[in-house]
Amino acid sequence: MDSEPILIGSKGLEARPEVGERLQRIRPVLRAQTHKYVVLNAKTKRLNETIDLLQGVKSTPLTPLYKIEWAAVHSVITEQDFREKINRIKVAGTQRISVIPIDKMME
Repeated sequence: MDSEPILIGSKGLEARPEVGERLQRIRPVLRAQTHKYVVLNAKTKRLNETIDLLQGVKSTPLTPLYKIEWAAVHSVITEQDFREKINRIKVAGTQRISVIPIDKMME
């Protein structure tokens, strides 16, 4: 069984504090349903190629790994975008790709 929250109201209702507060809680959950958190290991020689494929945030976080020729790349992208690019991401020499669901996405 699936359920879905629906907010029904008249135009301008968003301006009311109690409605705005509820929307502020609902929107991040809805936004998170279409996005995934992706973490992978990428060769430092091919970081630009990997990052170009995973664009989704203002600046992609990188974590250097023990082996200097590798870095961990973190990104948030839509699940559809990830599905379309997974083969190109693998061809870019990435390893250990983790795709993690997101509970909420706040702006």
